[in-house]
This record gives sequence, C-alpha cells and structure tokens, in this order.
Amino acid sequence: MHIQAAERAEVPGWLAQSEAAIFFIKPVFSKKASSATKMGEILAMGLPVITNVIGDHRHLFAQYELGILLEEMTEVVFDQALQQWDRLAHIDPDALRTAAKAYFSLEKGVAAYKEVYRQVLERTKE
Repeated sequence: MHIQAAERAEVPGWLAQSEAAIFFIKPVFSKKASSATKMGEILAMGLPVITNVIGDHRHLFAQYELGILLEEMTEVVFDQALQQWDRLAHIDPDALRTAAKAYFSLEKGVAAYKEVYRQVLERTKE
C-alpha cells in the first residue's frame, strides 16, 4: 500500500494507478448535508472508496457496495478498515461506475434541481 498526498491536478493520474481511494470529510455542521463530488468521480473510475459517514454517504453505502464506510474517525476504526482492505478487490468496477452514473450524473442533477425549482414556483403561485 502506498499513500500519497497530491495537488488537485495530480489526483486523476494517481487515481488511475490506484486500487482504491481514501478520503475523509471533516464532520462539521457546514458539511452535514454534503455530497462528495469527488466520490462520484472516483466511483466513475471504477475505484472503491474508504470514507467517513457524512452527508449522504450512509444512504449511498446502503444502496450500493462502494467500499468501506467509517462510522467514527478513530485509530481503532482506521485499523479495522485497513484489515478489510482485501475485500475492496472483490468489488466490481462496473458496478461502481453504474452507481456513480445513477447517483452523480449531470442529467440526474439537472432534473432534480429543475423539480425543486418547479415546486418553488408552484408554491409562489398559491
């Protein structure tokens, strides 16, 4: 295993050489409703992820086998995740790409925003 910090422009190159991606989002109030765009990009590359519970991660991991979801950010939990590393190799990259497309696609996002705006406009007419 090799862990490498990288500048934003270097990330795609490093991911292309990876077995999995690890990222964490600090569990602060402003991130409670976060959806990690980076997770969609990683899954679209067919890579499983190790990440923490934040925003919609719990929902996504319940729907799809995406990798390892950490309930806590403690040394014990990190060690447990590393012990599960070999399990990641058995996750189908095509299933990860399908999950990314189903949840993170631009078309789906545009449709969802359009529906929200439609509902707001309907309420303003009442």
